[in-house]
Amino acid sequence: MAKPKGKTCQPPKGDIYQSSEFNHIKSSLGALKKEMFSNMPAIREEVEEIITLKDRNTARIEQTLDTLLDYMMMDIGEREFNMLNEYYKEIDKEGYDFYRKLYNEVKGED
Repeated sequence: MAKPKGKTCQPPKGDIYQSSEFNHIKSSLGALKKEMFSNMPAIREEVEEIITLKDRNTARIEQTLDTLLDYMMMDIGEREFNMLNEYYKEIDKEGYDFYRKLYNEVKGED
């Protein structure tokens, strides 16, 4: 078999945790998490409004649940997700089950 032309991916030399690439990724994730934390008051308000007003708009609820699932990947918004999904169970049991399954996947549970 012929050797591929061009650059090949090589692991970094030395300690990967000291590499500039790793530090850049770590810094970027830290900035992202900080931004996500700053968005949580608005998302929390959205969840509380949906529940308080008994909003049955499934598109709005699902969009908010999707956002919260994304946030949960960074360990943010779990309480709000559970509050909204419990409310969603009253509106759409299949939708609730779908989001409960996604929740379990994010949390690494079966």
